[in-house]
Amino acid sequence: MEITDENLKIIQEYERLLESDSRFGLLYNVEKDQKRMISYYEQEGRKEGIKEEKITTAKKLLKMGIVTIEQIAEATELSIEEIKKLANKN
Repeated sequence: MEITDENLKIIQEYERLLESDSRFGLLYNVEKDQKRMISYYEQEGRKEGIKEEKITTAKKLLKMGIVTIEQIAEATELSIEEIKKLANKN
């Protein structure tokens, strides 16, 4: 993005507001914190979804009975203990 005179004026006004009005700075920080929190929870949600998919895959492989627990652990990147717990639930 090219910085035009108009863009520079907007940036300068924004910086002036941050420096002169503590309320504006506080709101800016709150907004920034909210964005960080949302990003964190989105990442955690993705991790949880990936973990659930691995568990589902492991359950299917266990049900098929054609591979060992060690092979399932390697394929799904779950621990052998996690696979054994899943096997005992079935």
